[in-house]
Amino acid sequence: MIEAAAHAVHAIDPSKVDHAVARGLAHDEGEPGPSGFAVLVSRKGLILLAITLMIFHFGNAPISRLIAQDFSIQLGTPFRTTAITTGVAQLSMIVMAVAAPLLIRRFGLASVFLLALAALPIRGALAGTFSSFAWIYPVQILDGVGAGLLGIAAPIAAERILAGTGRFNVGLAAVMTVQGIGASLSNVVAGWLTDIGGYGLAYWVHGAVSILAFVVFCTAHRLIAPARSDDEGDHRNAMTAPS
Repeated sequence: MIEAAAHAVHAIDPSKVDHAVARGLAHDEGEPGPSGFAVLVSRKGLILLAITLMIFHFGNAPISRLIAQDFSIQLGTPFRTTAITTGVAQLSMIVMAVAAPLLIRRFGLASVFLLALAALPIRGALAGTFSSFAWIYPVQILDGVGAGLLGIAAPIAAERILAGTGRFNVGLAAVMTVQGIGASLSNVVAGWLTDIGGYGLAYWVHGAVSILAFVVFCTAHRLIAPARSDDEGDHRNAMTAPS
């Protein structure tokens, strides 16, 4: 995967890259150059996007590892279980990442966010309710739905929020850093929950935590996923919650 990405980057003709456009810089209107870094904290939508993703990944990140560990212990097949757990999620993620641009154009960015955020509470409930190995498949497919859609939707949201500032790259990096903090801290909490109440408790709690991300997004969706004038899907978006 890394080699394929490196070859793809190497194939890009440097002379064809418009660096101003790549960094989201607006046309020069007497104030050339990018905005100051203060724009990262002055754009409320960017902060709320980071918080939403931090909460989502806090809930989502440990579930796959817990499932692999749980069934590896039960079945005594760590390699097979881990391969299936990872493979199903990754395949689902690839499919959803490919579908995401089509869904955004058809239904709007906010609707895709809602679908992705709604997948995690359902995933946690399924994992916490059913103990059969067969349930790994729908649980991990939902992992791909959430992570695959957000992997495409989040950069688009950051680009819309920071359009014209020239700080898209650093803004997205800041959002991803906050997201990573949530994912990292989740493992500590998941381990503690598993110790005191077993795997089922960890699944339910981490799935339930993501409801908060859903609420944050519904409350401020116009700031987190702003509509774009040429995006027909956003104009048809049925979301009506106040921003």
